[in-house]
Amino acid sequence: MINCLLRLQSIFMIVCLVLMAGNARAATPEQTTFTFKVPSCVGTKSATAWIGNRVVVMIEGETPSSRSATTMNRVLNILDAMDAKFVEFSGLSNLPMQSSYRGLPVIEIVVDNCGYGGLAYHGTRGMSTGKVLFDEIYNAANSGGNAIHQVFLYETARNFYLTRFNNKFDWVMNDNSSNWGWWTVGFNNAQAVMIPTSLNYELLYYGQSLAQFREGMVSKFEYYLNNTQYNFDNTWRKDRLPWRQQSSVNDLMTGMIIYSYENFGGDAWIKQVYRYLESNVVSDRSSRTSYQECRDNVYKIWSLSADRDLVNFFERDMRWVISSSAKSWVSNRLGNNGGDNGGGDKEGISPKSGTVLQTSQVNFTWDYDGDYHWMYVGTTAGGTEILNSQQISTKSLTVSNLPKSGTIYVRLWSQNSGNWAYQDFTYTMNVGDVVVPPIDGILPREGTVLTSNSVEFKWDIEGDAHWLYVGTSAGSTDILNSGGEFTAKQYTVSNLPNSGSIYVRLWNKINNNWAYNDYTYTMSVDNGGDNGGDNGGETCRWVLQSGNALDIGAFQDIIYVVGTDNYLYQSNGSNGFTLVDNTMELKRVDVGQSGVWAVSTDNRIYQYVNNAWVYRKGIGVDIAVSNNVYTIGSDGKVYKYLGDGWSRAYGTTLGTDIAATDDDRPWIRGTDGYVYQWLGSRWDKKGTLKIKDIAINAAKDEFVVVDENNSIQKYIGSGSYEVISGAGSRISITSDSKLWTVTSANKITNYTCDMSNLSSSARVRGTEETLFDKVTFYPNPVNNGILNIKGLPLNKDATISISNLQGQVIYNKNTTTSEIVSLYLNENSLPKGIYILQIEMLEEVITTKLKVN
Repeated sequence: MINCLLRLQSIFMIVCLVLMAGNARAATPEQTTFTFKVPSCVGTKSATAWIGNRVVVMIEGETPSSRSATTMNRVLNILDAMDAKFVEFSGLSNLPMQSSYRGLPVIEIVVDNCGYGGLAYHGTRGMSTGKVLFDEIYNAANSGGNAIHQVFLYETARNFYLTRFNNKFDWVMNDNSSNWGWWTVGFNNAQAVMIPTSLNYELLYYGQSLAQFREGMVSKFEYYLNNTQYNFDNTWRKDRLPWRQQSSVNDLMTGMIIYSYENFGGDAWIKQVYRYLESNVVSDRSSRTSYQECRDNVYKIWSLSADRDLVNFFERDMRWVISSSAKSWVSNRLGNNGGDNGGGDKEGISPKSGTVLQTSQVNFTWDYDGDYHWMYVGTTAGGTEILNSQQISTKSLTVSNLPKSGTIYVRLWSQNSGNWAYQDFTYTMNVGDVVVPPIDGILPREGTVLTSNSVEFKWDIEGDAHWLYVGTSAGSTDILNSGGEFTAKQYTVSNLPNSGSIYVRLWNKINNNWAYNDYTYTMSVDNGGDNGGDNGGETCRWVLQSGNALDIGAFQDIIYVVGTDNYLYQSNGSNGFTLVDNTMELKRVDVGQSGVWAVSTDNRIYQYVNNAWVYRKGIGVDIAVSNNVYTIGSDGKVYKYLGDGWSRAYGTTLGTDIAATDDDRPWIRGTDGYVYQWLGSRWDKKGTLKIKDIAINAAKDEFVVVDENNSIQKYIGSGSYEVISGAGSRISITSDSKLWTVTSANKITNYTCDMSNLSSSARVRGTEETLFDKVTFYPNPVNNGILNIKGLPLNKDATISISNLQGQVIYNKNTTTSEIVSLYLNENSLPKGIYILQIEMLEEVITTKLKVN
């Protein structure tokens, strides 16, 4: 049976994913011995091969039981989709394989990737990275998300960027003949935006979302456009940006490619760019110093791919000098219905590219020049599973056996003077009565930050009826299921959360067929909580600071954060933060006796000295500072700074986050999520609690963590932890025991007293001091499976959860408060023992211990 899931994705295209139940391959693990080809330092090792439909994930040192087959199936679906999209974009479906297994290209996941974040070759399939970065995809998939780490996109982009592409327009920088190859990197990073955008996936990049990563690249290009003192000679011929020496020119190139993708045709545009890079329609430039030819070729390829003359964009907006001969060439190409084959006006073929075809047999005609022609027709760009015509001399061809639905790709080759070049065309099949219109729009726009718990959604998407889901994961209905179809093109959704992401699925009914489109929004609702006030009196409470952050570091009374713009800020002492430096983009920060240390967005380790960043010749993913400085390298291993370099690795246990003590015994979050301490010769596991982050007050031997549910727990010894009030995603602690956190919504909070004052029932982010004073819980201990909560503010939205001492949520309820809220607890899921009850409402969190008899 064919289960065809129709999903609206862009204004021009309808993507129909046809899943054949008989052919879909589940995640299949095989224990094997494998010679790792991409990282040269690994060699032949025992490994587990997880086999997908298009790629194989080969994991060094693991067995089939090391990972969940269900989660790995989702991971393989994500990586299969990524692979298919690269083939679609590039048209390169038959590249040789550097690394293969059972006839499929291999993504190699290794313990030590020879010290690199990722490795790959140009023009041959296969890439490698470490387990730390792979686990980010795995963990996201395990939570139900579709997300790809940037390293997989960047390295796979290398595979599909042939070295000969450089011959079109790559040039040398700084007049140094050995300083070239920057456009390759520009395309690699651009694909980290374009591929997820086309697939509607999220990006994983050291705390940055897809939107943030994209903004970091495009903003540099837009800065160039808006500042007319910069031009080709003083900017594009230099390997560092003149206004920001820490950023290289490939960032500018990435921003330009993404900008062009968004403004000149999206998927269709980038597909054509690759076609012209590969073909000989645009001649190669003479040399890497032929700057005029390089500029002209970029202009030619961009214009032909957009199917319009972009001379104003290049000359007026980008301030590039374009030759008159190049402008005439483009004008002639676009003005003669295609001219000399391979990439001219798409009107030169009938039916026109983009047409919806309603019959399974279609006669194609064209007026491109050529002594001979050759046609491919398939379900992927360059595919031939529907037709491979062989050489013909006519300018028409009838194609039969076209599918009833989905997208087909026509590649028309034309030969002139013995040289072959091709043009690609795309069509949507609709044989029958299924007609799905393009997306016209929804308000608020996808990606909007919503600041109210009640939002009216409006849309102008066609449909006889609609149906709405809203939830905290894609396709879920834990916030809303409209409960039936309706004809209005608007719907007000209430009870939205204060923070986090929400997912809206809008179903549209057309000719009795349902199709949907997904939208994602970020919630940031301030319900009047205390955003400051006096934090120095006798009242101990959590205070919400102004500003937003990605990471935080605290020492004595010195507090630094990495803002959501990736710049460094310092606490101003008045519940806010002041910009310190905007010359370096950061992702991690810590502060200690040796000052401020940070990890940049490109994983380099820096120290802030005399108002300037000093590179400390290291690569890492996290940093910790006490009287020593430690990092977790890109290989996941722990290293200590020695003053002129870094130590040998501390053992073989891998981590993602690190905290430092004064006795050379750092603590880490392992890649498995557990806490480990270095004991001088080995790593010692500290219990079974899984965490997100860890912080240490070395002066008082205080250890605090943020668990996987964003609750704060303190280590009390012997592998045990105790929940204390507060919430966060990143955490730090001062030498006088003050806690600071960055929440999952990037809010900054701090506790105004010594953490010893925190109990498991203390208030968090207090509003009115008496708001929860009269809350009681009875009976406690619970004897009959019923717990009553009395004294909560009335008619307010609340989330009530119960967790075991390992941090696992085993009861969760969204409710509207009344005079008495009763919880009916299943004794099978809550056996006798001690639990943590947590109530979230009105921007507050209260917790208490609960005993079940």
